[in-house]
Amino acid sequence: MLFIKGENEVTKEMIVETALKSVEEKGIEHLNARILAKYLHCSTQPIFRVYDKMEDLKYDLKLKMDQIYTEFISCYIGEMNTIETMSMAYIKFAQLKPRLFEALFITMKNCRSMNEVLNSSWNIETIKQIANHYHLNDLQAQNLYLNIRFYSMGIAFLIYSENLKITDEEIESLIKQATLQFLK
Repeated sequence: MLFIKGENEVTKEMIVETALKSVEEKGIEHLNARILAKYLHCSTQPIFRVYDKMEDLKYDLKLKMDQIYTEFISCYIGEMNTIETMSMAYIKFAQLKPRLFEALFITMKNCRSMNEVLNSSWNIETIKQIANHYHLNDLQAQNLYLNIRFYSMGIAFLIYSENLKITDEEIESLIKQATLQFLK
């Protein structure tokens, strides 16, 4: 086996970046220490020197994927209508980064209550923007947020699973129509 780095030079950051690359290429279900060692051109020992178990690595990998997702979404968010642009961004993430979408939203379990969803820092800001944009009270804004979020998740999943071919214009139209319906 050829070594690019000495086994003592394999860092946590290298392992996480390599795990991310592996997930993007092969999917989270194929992630294991042997594959990472192959990518890193080393044995599995340096990986297990840094991480006691794969669950710890997957935790750090999830943080990295969350960061990528947040950066991706941030590139799409518009000041005029956050809920529609965020929904569009979520769907685009499923289209453009299907392996990361799968890992974050399908394979890796992250079960949260409705209250936890509504009270995450990112969502609190979005709900405030919805309330201001549509002149809604807090409860109405929360309901609109949840309805559009779950509606968008359905579209994203259909696209990810290759059960729906749809243009950006069609997606935007569906989200706008759904928003109007949920506002009634």
